[in-house]
Amino acid sequence: MGPQVIRADGLLVSDLLQAIIPLFELDSYAPPLVMMAAVEGDTLDPEVERRYRNALSLQAPCPDIIRINRFAFMNGRKKPLRSLSQANERSTGIFF
Repeated sequence: MGPQVIRADGLLVSDLLQAIIPLFELDSYAPPLVMMAAVEGDTLDPEVERRYRNALSLQAPCPDIIRINRFAFMNGRKKPLRSLSQANERSTGIFF
């Protein structure tokens, strides 16, 4: 059986991070934060990342965010125990 998917449609990822990050200890031996890099022709919204970093910094300093290409990112989808998915009007990404 694959990982459990938690749907959170309509909620902002930054709000979800603020709510759930106190429940987890980020890995200190491997990069704990991985985001999909923008594909050619797309641009990242710095305001979205700022909100993510602010939410993650409430408990401890926010670690560096590693960016990987879309295919490597989606391949990583096969490994998590839980996956958080949300959908709203913004294209803001997926967290595993």
